[in-house]
Amino acid sequence: FSLLTSLSFSQVGVVVGMVIFGLVADRLGRRLGSITTNVLMLLGAIFLTAASPAPFPDGNRQQCDQFFWWIAVSYFVFGVGVGGEYPLSASIASERTMTKGANAARRGRDVLLTFACQGIGQNVGNMIFFFLTVACDAKGTCQEPDTVATNYRVSMGISIVFLLGLLPYRITRTESKQYEALKKKQARDGLEQPGYLTIVKTYGVRLAGTAGSWFLWDIIMYGNSLFSKEVTTQVNSGLSAVQVTGYTWLYVAVALPGYFLAAFVVDRPWMGRKRLQLGGFVLVGFLFFLIGGIMPILERPENTGIFVFLYCLATFFYQFGPNSTTFLIPAEVYATPVRARCHGLSAMSGKLGAVVGEQGIAQMLDSIGLTPMFYIMGAISIAGALTTAFLVPDSRTLDLRAEDQKFVEGWLGKEGAEKFFERSRRNMDAVDRLKSSLEMSAGDAAAGSPAAARV
Repeated sequence: FSLLTSLSFSQVGVVVGMVIFGLVADRLGRRLGSITTNVLMLLGAIFLTAASPAPFPDGNRQQCDQFFWWIAVSYFVFGVGVGGEYPLSASIASERTMTKGANAARRGRDVLLTFACQGIGQNVGNMIFFFLTVACDAKGTCQEPDTVATNYRVSMGISIVFLLGLLPYRITRTESKQYEALKKKQARDGLEQPGYLTIVKTYGVRLAGTAGSWFLWDIIMYGNSLFSKEVTTQVNSGLSAVQVTGYTWLYVAVALPGYFLAAFVVDRPWMGRKRLQLGGFVLVGFLFFLIGGIMPILERPENTGIFVFLYCLATFFYQFGPNSTTFLIPAEVYATPVRARCHGLSAMSGKLGAVVGEQGIAQMLDSIGLTPMFYIMGAISIAGALTTAFLVPDSRTLDLRAEDQKFVEGWLGKEGAEKFFERSRRNMDAVDRLKSSLEMSAGDAAAGSPAAARV
């Protein structure tokens, strides 16, 4: 058993959460799903914080096994909650732009600003661990069991504070209006949820594009993110623990502006989703081929700064590129009745790629070394660019309401779709007439008031 194996339980949990909550969000609602994922993450965080990482006396195998399974199950529970967040948060943020008064031209920005919270959380976590390492290194106590346990619990336990603060908001939040409206129409007409056969028939090519590009991207993203410390150590084995931890935080810190820059250009006509994703794949691939090609030079101790610069540049284009758009595009290119499920399936494919990436890089670091590893990662990035070019639509100008109508026509047929939307149109006309009548009545009352008469 190893930490890597227990982390794999987390990835499996993430995959399970994406599939289950993609279905739950479409069947039972976004609000219930988001409350449940919050509770699961909170329970997982509590169990992880409660685990004891201290050394076991005399190599006690039983206690070691108990610790492993406690960690593995806790990671799995936490992972299920994290996985559910992907389809839920993307669907909610996307559907919020469909409400009256919302600006659809800023839809991409709103979804990506939601996603940017991932980068903020990663930076807070790395910052805390860095300063804990600096503190224990100054005292020379980093290897002592009590210090290891304290640092572990603080690093894990900080998430409990944020999750407890978020839960009341989710409990009191209302349901997505677009989802609620379509759900009422389905209940009125006695319709079941569209099946997976309908999804594949309507969105087969798009699903191959969003799922395939996310799969390829997460091989790169998670493999390099989880092992950035090990990669840096192999480049320069003479670095201290504080230096390695500092560089690991630096990789995450320079990526943070990429989240926000992506959010503020993704709706621009000259950029769009597809161009941003395609360009990111190409640039990351180029940088990885470059790093692999000059690795013998970068491995010299005096050139560590050049390696760190190139690696930081790559991590910036992670976020100002595919890591942002693989989350955004599936939130837009699918209709409301199946949006969460399709996003969940795409994200699930990504996390399968994450498992491949974390296991693959672990093996490559031990067997073939850094140069071939960077070449392979570069080739995967170019494969992602090709997948994007041929299978992924640019959703910048996509009308989500028109997409709903088109999907319902494919699902129920043209006549069934007309009936599905007709009553909704009549109800909206009745609401508009009532609103106009009330406004006219209010105007007449104001005109006949004593104040109006004096004027």
